[in-house]
Amino acid sequence: MTQTRILQVGYGAFGAQHARAWAALEHEAALIIADSSPTAREAAAKAYPKARIVADWREALGDCDALDIAAPSDLHHAIAITALEAGRDLFIEKPMAMGAAQAREIAELAAARQRVVQVGYLLRIHPAARALREHVRASGVGAPSMIVAEFISLKRPRRDAGVVLNDAVHVLDLMCWIMGRLPDEVSATLVERLGRGFEDIAAITLSWRDGPVARVDASCIVPGEHADEFARGAFSRKRLTITGDQGQASVDFMLDALSTRRCLLMPQDDGSWMPLYESPQRRGFMPLSPIQGMAAQFAIFLDAIGRRVQPEANAASGVAMAVLADAIFEAARTKRTVVIPSAARDPGSA
Repeated sequence: MTQTRILQVGYGAFGAQHARAWAALEHEAALIIADSSPTAREAAAKAYPKARIVADWREALGDCDALDIAAPSDLHHAIAITALEAGRDLFIEKPMAMGAAQAREIAELAAARQRVVQVGYLLRIHPAARALREHVRASGVGAPSMIVAEFISLKRPRRDAGVVLNDAVHVLDLMCWIMGRLPDEVSATLVERLGRGFEDIAAITLSWRDGPVARVDASCIVPGEHADEFARGAFSRKRLTITGDQGQASVDFMLDALSTRRCLLMPQDDGSWMPLYESPQRRGFMPLSPIQGMAAQFAIFLDAIGRRVQPEANAASGVAMAVLADAIFEAARTKRTVVIPSAARDPGSA
């Protein structure tokens, strides 16, 4: 089997997990690791003695087939553009870029150069999330009316992004993936508590015309109930619940479980309404470790490269989330509801 030569840019805390996932695919991928930090390079060399380790990713650009961009978020755009101009395929850790303008530039260049681009929306890999999408799209809850998501943790904050781009984006992407497009309107309150220049708390409201209203709460300073494998030392709560006019479906990502039930209001002869509930049906899934999830993403990426097709979480998905994030930041800044233009609402990946 011919190995795909992967240049991983960045070996921080999350980059180390990326490298472990690539190592699980060692028969399919040959890894080069780039990081400007001598400490990071030393750690990478010790962990992966067979890998080539470089200080500047540009010096290995001619020796790879594709890049895995796990660098700080504000570097994604510059790295991606240079790599695409060199004819390389890209796996980009979320966020794809710092804003819709940068994301569109990446997507347009990738299309022009016929390059594969995948964005790291990890929760799409989770079997409970995929089961939730199938259930909702099969009218398991009827017409969706309300979506509620929590993505909260007490954890070490990142230095390159706030909770909108680092945390809330996971459930925002799932909502739009399930609904098939971006919402029509957005309002938001963002709060900074730690003085690091980014929001530490986000309360976001979304609405789809003739569809559901959604609420997303995200934070890096509010603890959840469960130890989090994805963030060392963190305790987190990660839930997504979709309620419709015929039922409800809820995923608890910390428990790897999907709960569904039929519940509705029955009209009565006197004009009143009577609630009807059925017992919840709980479906458990094998726990998904960070390395398993990332390796599954990378396997999809390698398959897309081999078949020269775009993966599900593609550049269009990255642009869509950048458009939504821009709307959230604008809504918080202006303290007004922001309308997302109709031309920007289709993620192109439904």
